[in-house]
Amino acid sequence: LVAGGEHRLVVLDGLTTMLRRGYVREADVLNALTTRPRRTHVIVTGEDASAPLLEAADLVTEMGARKVPAHGRAIAHLGLDF
Repeated sequence: LVAGGEHRLVVLDGLTTMLRRGYVREADVLNALTTRPRRTHVIVTGEDASAPLLEAADLVTEMGARKVPAHGRAIAHLGLDF
């Protein structure tokens, strides 16, 4: 999805959670990010990004969760939140 170059924008929503839980290897993610075509932009979301992931990023924005389904403070919607 990232390496092929057919997409100009790829959003990897919740990727940091997947990394933390071991569903995806960080080395594979870092390799995909650092070797992707220059025209492919990647947005990664999630809490507690690792130092190597932050270092590989071109831009880092820190936001605070106020009302999110994962914390039981909002209703989760099929197709949007899971």
